[in-house]
Amino acid sequence: MTRPAPARGVFVFGPVRDLVLLAATPVLIFPLAFLVGGRETAMTVGLLVAGFGALGHHLPGMLRAYGDRALFRRFRTRFIAAPLVFAAAALGFGMNGLNGVSLVVLVWGIWHGALQVYGFLRIYDGRAGAVSRWNARLDFWMCLGWFGAGVLHSSGRLGELLELWYALGGPMLDPAWFLGFRSAFDVGLAALTAVFLFRTGRDLWRGSGQHPIKLVAAAMSFAFWWWCSVHVPWAVLGVALFEIFHDVQYLSIVWVFNRRRARDPGAGRFTRALFGGGKAMLCAYVGLVFGYGLLRYVPEAAPGIAMERFVFSLVAASTMLHFYFDGFIWKLREKETGGALGIRMAGAATPAPSTSAVRGALLTPHAAKWAGLFVLPLGLLFSLESRAEAPPMRERYENLTAIAPGSAEFHHNLGFAYREAGDLDAAEARYRRAIELDPEYPRAHANLGIALLSRGAWEEAESSLRRAVALDDGYAAAHHNLGFIHERVGVRLSAENHYRRAIELDPTLVEPRLGLARMLLAADNVSAAETVLQEALAVDPGLAEAHRNLGLILAARGAHAEAVAHLDVSLASVPDDPAALETAGWILAVSHEARDPDRAVIYAMRASELADHLNPSAADTLGAALASAGDFDGALRAARTAQALALDGGREELAREIAARITLYEAGRAVIVEPAAR
Repeated sequence: MTRPAPARGVFVFGPVRDLVLLAATPVLIFPLAFLVGGRETAMTVGLLVAGFGALGHHLPGMLRAYGDRALFRRFRTRFIAAPLVFAAAALGFGMNGLNGVSLVVLVWGIWHGALQVYGFLRIYDGRAGAVSRWNARLDFWMCLGWFGAGVLHSSGRLGELLELWYALGGPMLDPAWFLGFRSAFDVGLAALTAVFLFRTGRDLWRGSGQHPIKLVAAAMSFAFWWWCSVHVPWAVLGVALFEIFHDVQYLSIVWVFNRRRARDPGAGRFTRALFGGGKAMLCAYVGLVFGYGLLRYVPEAAPGIAMERFVFSLVAASTMLHFYFDGFIWKLREKETGGALGIRMAGAATPAPSTSAVRGALLTPHAAKWAGLFVLPLGLLFSLESRAEAPPMRERYENLTAIAPGSAEFHHNLGFAYREAGDLDAAEARYRRAIELDPEYPRAHANLGIALLSRGAWEEAESSLRRAVALDDGYAAAHHNLGFIHERVGVRLSAENHYRRAIELDPTLVEPRLGLARMLLAADNVSAAETVLQEALAVDPGLAEAHRNLGLILAARGAHAEAVAHLDVSLASVPDDPAALETAGWILAVSHEARDPDRAVIYAMRASELADHLNPSAADTLGAALASAGDFDGALRAARTAQALALDGGREELAREIAARITLYEAGRAVIVEPAAR
């Protein structure tokens, strides 16, 4: 078989644009990593790229699939069935809170990135006439090898895959086995790379078709993938940077392909209109891509768990459909695709006529292939996730930190698991390790502060929490804990400000509302404190502290029935709260609307016991309760004890009030007074 002659010019776009868009794109993206100001900025960049880039670049493939009339006629059944299948799978998993589709998308995404690089290498070979199967296979395994190595050595990418696998209930990897496998993989990849370099260098020396830009493109792609996966400090930023590289290449080649296809009279009307124009149409093309990426941000406009799961499912379905389409609508060996890119491949095929018989023949092996690639794995994942339980959190992250010791997030999560188990020393050590690996990890600083608080290291705890807030002023939990520290050391204004900031950032948190109410009560701003407590109960109706403080406020205002209702809820959770017991006991003893002598005696007796019968106010309440129950002898004993304790404590006004009540008890009369006047 005679090898086809090289096409005139071995470039996809032209020599300069090839080097910039395909080979040197990583060099242009590289500075972005150093312009990102910190971890939180990296997270923002990652979210933006995930929407406008990762999701948006699905659109061009769909435009070709549904805008190319000849292609649609040829693959009509696939183009109609595939979106339904992927959407049903994604919605079935997503709306039920299952994550099996997420694992499929992650694995396919890595495969897709490797195969895109492989496709560009094949374009250069095709344009240069180097079309041997040996070249193709060597390029294929080089792409899979280097992308696989990037995953195996990446704490972020590997960790994300394993974390999700374990969450699905999958068995855990043995760290020693994994490290041995990775070492063997590295040796094999080194040998494969040596063969690739030898063969490519030999072909270049002989002038037998290889072109230097292919070698540059391969080197830049593999090196950039490795750098993004292994060396970029934050995994989300590494993913974002490589996604930009991937999107620029993909969108550029699709634009060039469709520009050339638009000249074909057989191209669809939409293709000719969008891709046949000048710069204005290029702007429209980019605008459509960005517009499609907006789908990811719908939950922010219409928040809610159901909407979030629905949009996540649609994004997953779009992603899988994109991967699926790219598997067969860009085949370079077909004359239609290769011709639009200026490629002449040996044995290039012309698409067969679109008869129903041919479609049926094509569909059977295709369906069998995708049953193995998608339906069967997804069914197994569904079965695994539905039946198996994820390993305990502590066991999971001990395994993950052994396999990916460079992950700050895994050390932090292991620290959290230790804290939940009560091992605060081990938790503190893991938080410190997470900070060593990523000094800009706000959650690690915040949780280290909490661990330090638990052992009384207040100053160091405050320092850690201040660092967390400096790194992420939007971290509500850190503001709450700083407020707690400042409350305890008496810096009330600062405590109030931190509590308010925490509430502003996360209105679902109740602890900062309780702290803010305490600060307002300390400042005698009772009305504002009451409002804050009511808001706290609207978030969590069972908050004992909120019921307790609200009960005390209402008691002081004379709203006896409401006060007792709140205090009863509080005492059900905290039965030995002296202030709540004494206040409820007094109201139940003396109030017309809430009088209950038996309960009054129980509450008042317990309040006095908790004070070892040395609190004059508690003893006075016990006297009133006993008098309300008709035990005037007991009431007199309690009241006289209360009077003596008040005099010993210098509380002369209280002693005079108790003397007046003693007179009532001696006359066989109970106390009927309003608590607010007490």
